Amino acid sequence: MDVYTSTSVAQANSVWGNLGPSVWTAIFFAIAVFFAVYSAILIFHWFSFSMRSRRAIMATVLYLGVSSVFIFSMLASIITLTTL
Repeated sequence: MDVYTSTSVAQANSVWGNLGPSVWTAIFFAIAVFFAVYSAILIFHWFSFSMRSRRAIMATVLYLGVSSVFIFSMLASIITLTTL
């Protein structure tokens, strides 16, 4: 790593590290619970529609799009928790 990369990483760690592990743990579990409820609702609607309908395809695309944001947020909080 060069000087600029290590400096920016250190600054980012100090900003996010100031929140503390209890906050990151709460963020992780809040996202996990919301993701589980969200997944259950969307999977229920996905199976309640006809599998060949446009609604099922739209529900799948919506689920995958929003799920990727949740998974990325959970990954970021896990990485932050392990580096604190």
